[in-house]
Amino acid sequence: MLSREQVLVRLRAGAVHLAICTLIALLLVALVFLVWYPAPLDAATGVRRIFLTLLAVDVTIGPLLTFLVFDPRKRSLKFDLAVIALLQVAALSYGIYTVVDARPAYVVFNIDRFDLVLAKDIDPESEKHKPRDQYRQAPIAGPVWVAADLPKDPEERNRILFKAAGGGYDLPQMPEYYLPLPEATSEIKAHIQPLDLLLSLNDFQSSRARALLEPYLAHPDAYGFLPLKGTVDDLAVIVSRASGEVVATLALKPWKA
Repeated sequence: MLSREQVLVRLRAGAVHLAICTLIALLLVALVFLVWYPAPLDAATGVRRIFLTLLAVDVTIGPLLTFLVFDPRKRSLKFDLAVIALLQVAALSYGIYTVVDARPAYVVFNIDRFDLVLAKDIDPESEKHKPRDQYRQAPIAGPVWVAADLPKDPEERNRILFKAAGGGYDLPQMPEYYLPLPEATSEIKAHIQPLDLLLSLNDFQSSRARALLEPYLAHPDAYGFLPLKGTVDDLAVIVSRASGEVVATLALKPWKA
């Protein structure tokens, strides 16, 4: 049976451990959701629930184990604490690696929509086809908006078509065909859809949809939208009709289910 003093000592040790873990967790949350998965791309990938659950488990288990083992009189205390820290670092490192590997690397305009491309889904063969310098490595400082230029060579088109049809990589996942988004302005403007359609596609949550679209519905001739295909949820990209520039990305359904 632990004495009151022993319980207080363990509580202090656990609290210090919890404070350190919480600080690290807050830094990681900022990095993940402000840099690698800026909203609403976090919803499009489904990372939020997975990462926050993993982080919550890691933050609570470590301090709890520290509370259970902490006893200044134990000869093995340093070893016990080192093992706990090592287990926490290993679990956290694996979680961060998974999140980084699956981060949104590019948002690619592809014919008449945008496709979200994760770092792990980029065609590794692309390097052999000499993409532009800025697309040789998946960006680490947040997703980059680009356009995919469908090759004019029929043989090359067929190669991509058959590769995708066989379950392989598709055009948006091949950086050798990337070009800066402004170079596809005319194609983007040609496929812009009206905001009224976006509103009608989200009738089941019309009040929420109207709240998100309110700044743009006041000027329906100035803005339209294009769908964004995500890995878990799809989004709507608000585009300027005049310039073809991306104005916002909204967590709204961009097509019929």
